[in-house]
Order: sequence, then structure tokens, then C-alpha cells
Amino acid sequence: MTQPVPICIRPELSADVAQVRAVVEAAFSASAFGHHGEADLIERLRAGCSEILSLAADYEGRLVGHVLFSPVSLHLAGDCDSPICTGMGLGPLAVLPAQQRRGIGSRLVEEGLDLLRQRGCPFACVLGDPAFYGRFGFQPAAPLGILCEFGGAENGAFQIIYMTDEAPGLSSRLAKYRPEFSDLGHEPRP
Repeated sequence: MTQPVPICIRPELSADVAQVRAVVEAAFSASAFGHHGEADLIERLRAGCSEILSLAADYEGRLVGHVLFSPVSLHLAGDCDSPICTGMGLGPLAVLPAQQRRGIGSRLVEEGLDLLRQRGCPFACVLGDPAFYGRFGFQPAAPLGILCEFGGAENGAFQIIYMTDEAPGLSSRLAKYRPEFSDLGHEPRP
């Protein structure tokens, strides 16, 4: 890891939209995952969901990172019409390739989770690298009886963190992301 950079994590502003798209496209084009429409997904979530949490990482007046949290509902297995609990899903998370490994992504995740705790969010989930997200308290969800509509149980990639002192009774549940994820025909990307 190279030297951390002094950054400001702040809510995304309407003036940031073009810069967010550029950061997300650059980050995912350079990643092992490749580019799968993450920037389009963010725009669709902005337009269709008022409950998102969108944070930007600003370095010397330039946007260098972005994270989005959007609602995820938990359903009893076999009953996908009536959610029993709603939390937030983390993703996409993006940092400009030249600024990666400097703690920017970690700061975005930490500050996003802190804001969600302050808002009383019961849980957050992510479909991503267990080694990275485990540092923030995420744990594989499948052993807890929680599966994701997009998979991720077999390799521990679908993870959850409880945001309250007590883990709510969430076992035997299916996590469903916003329809914008399915409409784009791909899984949520970290």
C-alpha cells in the first residue's frame, strides 16, 4: 500500500455526475471484473431510488473515488413479494486506478457504514472480495442462512454486516437488490 492521500469524503453533488461516471468507468475498465455497465447502473439508481447513499472522495478538488449504497430487502425463502426487513447493499465501489491502494476505497466504505449506522440501518450487504470487506466487519452470509438472488454463497462473496448491537433474526432469508441490478443483466459489483 502506498502513502494515504488527504481526501475529503462527502455526499455526491449534482455537479459530480460526470466525474462519477468517469471514475467508475476507469476503475472497472482496469479491474479484473471488467466494465459491465456500473456507471449506467448508478445513473438508473439515482433516477429510480430516493433512498440511495452516494459518497464521493475528493482529492484537491478532483473526484477520485465513489461508493453507492442502495436498498436491499430480505424475504422469507419462497416469499419474494413481502420483504420482512430492508437494509442497504454496498456497490459499486470505485477508485481511479492511479489512486488505488491508498486507502480511499476503505475510507469510502468506513464512512458509508458510519452514516448508515447513524440512520439506524439494520444491516448492510455486499457481493465482493471477502478479504477486503472482512476488514470492515462483513461476514459470509450463507452460514447465517442468508442467500443473495445473484449467488455468491459458494465462495463467501455475498457478505453481511449487522449495524445494530444485536443481530436481527434474519436466517432463512433471500436478499433481493433493487430491480435496476437485474434490469442491467449483471450481478452487483463491489
